[in-house]
Amino acid sequence: ILLVTTTRNLQIQRAKERDFLEKDQIDSILNAQISSREAIKQADDIIYNESDLKSLYNAASALHKKYLSCSMTSKNSLDDSNVLRYYLTFK
Repeated sequence: ILLVTTTRNLQIQRAKERDFLEKDQIDSILNAQISSREAIKQADDIIYNESDLKSLYNAASALHKKYLSCSMTSKNSLDDSNVLRYYLTFK
């Protein structure tokens, strides 16, 4: 599982700028989601998205290459749940 996360303050700032929502609306949305702490526990890989889009793209591209390399060099097939989960996420 790949998690892309950032600080709560940055989530709020970005949501305000992107969606023109009030802080209480954003808090309601964030509170309905799994906590960052729990999401981090469940993640296999984590990208901390605290910079610009180019940095996010570079981090995601590096992991994409890693995942493709793993799927090509292992005995995994699309029947393997790990590869299938990755495939469905990026499809």
